[in-house]
Amino acid sequence: DIIQKEVPDMVLVHGDTVTTFSGALAAFYSQTPIGHVEAGLRSYNKYSPYPEEINRQMVGVMADLHFAPTYNAAQNLVKEGKLAKHIAITGNTAIDAMNYTIDHQYSSSIIQKHKNKNFILLTAHRRENIGKPMINVFKAIRKLIDEYQDLALVYPMH
Repeated sequence: DIIQKEVPDMVLVHGDTVTTFSGALAAFYSQTPIGHVEAGLRSYNKYSPYPEEINRQMVGVMADLHFAPTYNAAQNLVKEGKLAKHIAITGNTAIDAMNYTIDHQYSSSIIQKHKNKNFILLTAHRRENIGKPMINVFKAIRKLIDEYQDLALVYPMH
């Protein structure tokens, strides 16, 4: 309903969630062009990550413009038959958000406490990372932080 009411020039969807797929499908049914942010990421195993990989691929089929985070993601799209003129390498939105925060001198007591350190940004949100895989990641990060005193970890929970 909102697409028919607002009549946007394009619907932008981000990522590989069911919400992303649903937004793209609604735009497709309304014959509204679709732009996909974080396009071209692939495992080529429709069950891993599940259901994100199949969401990525189906949104990729419907999308008109593909905003790929990396060169490799863009190459995946080319291999799938997407026209290069419809692909833009835009970078990673999580990194962009971190850089924006740094550039705009965002401050918090935690950042001030570690202001002279180099930050490691860790994001993890897939169900298959829960449990042992994440414990292994945390152990590896802990080892790095213990070994290199100039490091601090930023782990945005989402």
